Amino acid sequence: MLTSFFARLLQILIGYTPHFLLFFWDYFIYFITYHLLHYRKKVVQKNLKLAFPDKSKNYYKKIEKQFYHYFARLIIDIAINGTTNKTKRLKYLKFENINEIKNVYQKAKCDDSIGTFECMDDTNNFIRGFRSASLYGL
Repeated sequence: MLTSFFARLLQILIGYTPHFLLFFWDYFIYFITYHLLHYRKKVVQKNLKLAFPDKSKNYYKKIEKQFYHYFARLIIDIAINGTTNKTKRLKYLKFENINEIKNVYQKAKCDDSIGTFECMDDTNNFIRGFRSASLYGL
């Protein structure tokens, strides 16, 4: 219950932050998760070594930090989607090659993927005939 309260409070604080100040939240969340909490750091390092066994330690560090920045942005996107209306969210979305997206849906029948379509619910206004799926950022 207390965790839920703090999560909702954080969502409200991030959601009502002006768009041009969101990069402060990005670095704050990155700093907390990467440097202070070490959130799943060993898992990330292990997975990087499994995926890229021949790379250097500097490469692992670079990718690891990129992941935590991506993770911070994902948290911010979730908070914004929970507190703002569709009109405001659509203001910051740019759609290109919508026909290509339709083709992928028709051919591959996508279900889930990491790194594709953060705001799929909002794209339904532009891509008719498709229900939203659990797809994350392009």
